[in-house]
Amino acid sequence: MSVTRIDIDDDALERVMALTRLRTKKEAADLALHFYTEQQERAVRISRHIERARVRARLRRPVPAERLAR
Repeated sequence: MSVTRIDIDDDALERVMALTRLRTKKEAADLALHFYTEQQERAVRISRHIERARVRARLRRPVPAERLAR
């Protein structure tokens, strides 16, 4: 772990701390970073799943008769 100095929106930090009942700013920042990362990773997995479903649907689609005549 490294030490990093950043400016954080005090109102947002207070809301996170109040909602989660965390006691330190560090805990709140860590939670927010982990939550955001997990959310983005989940979105990537869902996108991959949807794309695989689209590919499978295209593969199952019957070939039009005019393409078969060629």
